Amino acid sequence: MADDTRRDLAATWIGTLTPGAAVAYLGLLLGLLLLIGSLGALIRRAQRGSA
Repeated sequence: MADDTRRDLAATWIGTLTPGAAVAYLGLLLGLLLLIGSLGALIRRAQRGSA
């Protein structure tokens, strides 16, 4: 986000979020992080099992 236009658009978008939408986005973000962490753990486990 280098330019002022993008910063203004982001600030406007964040300012117009409803509480329900904010919770939904937070839930999606946490779910994505959990998915990435789980995939990493599965890959690590598979590598240890094949060695």
